[in-house]
Amino acid sequence: MKSVDQTKKPTHTVYTVSGEGDNAIWNKVGVAWTHKDQKGLNQSINLLGLETKLVVRENKDEQERA
Repeated sequence: MKSVDQTKKPTHTVYTVSGEGDNAIWNKVGVAWTHKDQKGLNQSINLLGLETKLVVRENKDEQERA
């Protein structure tokens, strides 16, 4: 099942953030694409020289899990 078309431009940018408020340092580490069903993201991350892919999905309530 293909849940995302990664030939399109990413819909989100992924950052690591160090610090708080005005002193925070944001470092871009990847990009993400919204799933077609709008309930999750596929992420491509390059952090500390390691490239990995992550999938984030919206939590289901108890009734949907049963």
